[in-house]
Amino acid sequence: MSVIKGVIGDSKIYYSPADMTRMDSTYIKTLHYDSIPYNNSHSQIEKAITYVDSVYNTLEHPSVAEQLFKYDRLVTFRFKERTFSKAITSCDSIIELIEKADAVRVFPGEYALAHFWEGDCYSHMGDYMKAYQCYFKGRKLTAKYLD
Repeated sequence: MSVIKGVIGDSKIYYSPADMTRMDSTYIKTLHYDSIPYNNSHSQIEKAITYVDSVYNTLEHPSVAEQLFKYDRLVTFRFKERTFSKAITSCDSIIELIEKADAVRVFPGEYALAHFWEGDCYSHMGDYMKAYQCYFKGRKLTAKYLD
């Protein structure tokens, strides 16, 4: 049985304990990284993002894992597209999702990685102080949960 754990904007966060670590959902299998055809051109990346969104929108109550998978893809595509501010927005969504779902201990790698990705984006944008802060927080999280 799914329960509402939190709300991000207009979206409710659903999960059941079994959902938290399941990465074998149909959504995730459908959107296996290598199955999304794109190259680094803007139009192809936008098509890939539209595809990810369209498959995601078919889910009635996406699990935290499925939501993380979506944002992971969006960060990857936006980074390749070099739209770093949009990638940062997706990183922030990952961080907020994990915090609101109280799932830091369940998804510690994804939580730390979102901070590292955010640092990469700020670095590419030339904001080295913010980049350092993100890298430092990611390293602290890695030491706390993964070392």
